[in-house]
Amino acid sequence: MIRIPVTPEELTRLIEEEAPGWSKRAAERTKQARRLQRFTGPGIWSEVKGVYMKLQHHKCAYCERPMAESPEAKLEYDVEHFRPKSRVTPWPDEDTAKRLRIRYKVRSGAARGYPLLAHDPRNYAVTCKVCNSPLKADHFPIDGKPARSGSARSSMRGRSHSSSFPWGWSGPPPRSSSPSRALSPCRRSVAGMPGNGHG
Repeated sequence: MIRIPVTPEELTRLIEEEAPGWSKRAAERTKQARRLQRFTGPGIWSEVKGVYMKLQHHKCAYCERPMAESPEAKLEYDVEHFRPKSRVTPWPDEDTAKRLRIRYKVRSGAARGYPLLAHDPRNYAVTCKVCNSPLKADHFPIDGKPARSGSARSSMRGRSHSSSFPWGWSGPPPRSSSPSRALSPCRRSVAGMPGNGHG
């Protein structure tokens, strides 16, 4: 994964240019998720997919595979919720851990997911369909103890995901020698989540 240098303010500006009023509607959906303590659809993240396509230079956030750039190309991309919105399934399962010789403890994020981040634009990236669905899916391996379900971004401090997130407004940039690369969902050349051969 690469670091994408954009501030939260710049991201909001780009989103509002792409889909005027999106931020207000996203805030309303987040209030609903807080009231219900779960994610309820429909989501509006596809409306801002083009912003992420441009910011990521038309590459998948995980495998960095170049992707189409035409207006119709939006069909090729998925909007990935870095922290899953509805549930988190444990990874690796016992068979995967054995096959990949993972001998360390990997914890999973909040089992009920992170519904308060479902419409947080800082929780999005665009990915190819292979990386998003069968590989990353709803896994969210973390270092440390998981936050309670639906936690807001402000309560996530001190918890880190085992893969580096690309948006670059805080924290050190990802390093290629970082242990976090071990859990990249799409790279066949590193240990961790199974590679798909296209990363």
